[in-house]
Amino acid sequence: MTKNISIMNIINNFRKLLNKYTILIIKFPSSTRILAASVLGVFFILVSCTSEEKSPEVIKTKTDETLLTLTKKQFESSQMELGSLLDTVFHSLVKTSGFVDVPEQNKMQIGSYYGGRVSDIYIVTGQNVVKGQLLLSFDNPEFIDMQREFIETGVLVNNLKAVLDRQQKLAYEKVSSQKDLQQAETEFMIASAKLKSLREKLKLMQIDIENLNVNNISSLVSVKAPFSGSIASILVSKGQWLNPDEQAIEIVNTSTLLARMDVFEKDLSYLRTGQPVYLQLPDRTDLNFRGNISYIAQQVNKDKRSAGVIVSINTENKGILVPGMFLTGNIAVDDSKVSVLPEDAVIEIDGRYFVLMFLNETETDFIFKRIKVLPVRSMFGLTELTKTSGIKSGALFLTKGAFQLIQAEE
Repeated sequence: MTKNISIMNIINNFRKLLNKYTILIIKFPSSTRILAASVLGVFFILVSCTSEEKSPEVIKTKTDETLLTLTKKQFESSQMELGSLLDTVFHSLVKTSGFVDVPEQNKMQIGSYYGGRVSDIYIVTGQNVVKGQLLLSFDNPEFIDMQREFIETGVLVNNLKAVLDRQQKLAYEKVSSQKDLQQAETEFMIASAKLKSLREKLKLMQIDIENLNVNNISSLVSVKAPFSGSIASILVSKGQWLNPDEQAIEIVNTSTLLARMDVFEKDLSYLRTGQPVYLQLPDRTDLNFRGNISYIAQQVNKDKRSAGVIVSINTENKGILVPGMFLTGNIAVDDSKVSVLPEDAVIEIDGRYFVLMFLNETETDFIFKRIKVLPVRSMFGLTELTKTSGIKSGALFLTKGAFQLIQAEE
């Protein structure tokens, strides 16, 4: 290399002399001028030949521009990393969107079958409750009348049952008439039906019928949790009059989560139950959730030109996802084996893509070779590469820090 530099210096100095003496030759006499011009011509040919011999070195220098050197100290201080080409499975994806929900049997809006004034609220929104826990209470004077009537009807049924038993015995002994027996049976059946009706009404009011007596009749009715879950919303306030058709509390059980997604009709033919679905929250792309298709709607919405898809979400996401959250998703409909590198290892410059392959190391440096690649798809932080046949098995690449190194060389 030193020899080449020396030749270049000689050539440059000689060119300066040519320029200088060309001006002097013009001032020479005619005969002398011809001789001097001949000498200059010989030197010009020599210079041209010398310049042509330099061309292979230029090509070699341009080829060497793909080699990048990085000191080991720079590598460690910049926290750079090396990694190898990986073989993995990529999916053909169908994009979808929707929201988090729970199965219908895991959510319920609670009210009162009878109107009443909200006396007390014992829970707050977001609170976890267990089955049977007291949620709120209503009061209404009509509740007193229903309980009184239930107790009175119960006593009447017992008396009518005794009358019926006696009439049956007398009829068997041919002492009383058949008409008296039928009358006793009718009255007993009417009273029993009324008692059963009142019993069911009081059950709907969640009144403890077994322990109800004249000493504990109350205008207050308590509403309890039908199952364990969390309070999604409270729709009433203390002192409010609640009509029978109004809802007071919404409770949900999030032990089982699902996603209700919409898929365009053009993609429906690719879907099958059981296919994996990769879900994300739009504002938290660092969080990834996985599920599987459980059900596919068999009818397309005429306005949206899409159909609903139910995705069962894996239980390890419990506590992060909340019913009502918007989701985006990718449904994996086909698998293919690919070679990948981390996304940070593939650098784009002016529409071209490069990776830095590790060649060797010296005592103080790492040497990399810049290789042009053709990326295809990116998924889960990995980029698929094609035309990797020229890369040796087990080759290492700069997977972290490649961008600044390539940019510095541009």
